Amino acid sequence: RFLAARGYRPVRTARMWSVDPRDVDVGDLARLERERAREGFRVVSLRSVREREQDLHALYAEAAADEPSDEPEVVRFDEWKRNVLEHPDLSLEGSAVVLHDERPVSLAWIGGDLEGGRAAHWFTGTLRAYRRRGLARFAKLATIRWAAANGVTALLAGNDATNADVVALNEHLGYRSRAAGTRHAKDL
Repeated sequence: RFLAARGYRPVRTARMWSVDPRDVDVGDLARLERERAREGFRVVSLRSVREREQDLHALYAEAAADEPSDEPEVVRFDEWKRNVLEHPDLSLEGSAVVLHDERPVSLAWIGGDLEGGRAAHWFTGTLRAYRRRGLARFAKLATIRWAAANGVTALLAGNDATNADVVALNEHLGYRSRAAGTRHAKDL
């Protein structure tokens, strides 16, 4: 009411999620790895493809452009490399990239205070031509398996509340919605 009385209106709501990765059933991942291998897909750590900066940037930028947002995201290579790929908290081991015939097509990246047992999903996305095949789930399951095996006890995620695909994925994997925040704007 305070904001509405001053001419502000809600424009976007984000949801925050958390899960203990040790509680997530990742047993399906082995089956997915076998099935996807027959289709030419495999999941690898970000470290194993880290030098493929241009390919990773193209994937990241295309997926980010389709995220629900008030302003379209433009991901310039130099800024992305400095602020994301070279960020000291990005886990090169725990972040996953799905390859199709060696081309990066989907990703789920995590980072955070790994020594303290806390990590967060930084970004999950898939190239448009490869969507609706369960590849984001494939990548996210790989990060969860890694997190559980490496002492992470709290794995966080955040997304726009209107991103139905990610909301469904998080709920399917056992994430619990912990908080929501709404951004307000005022026309001047």
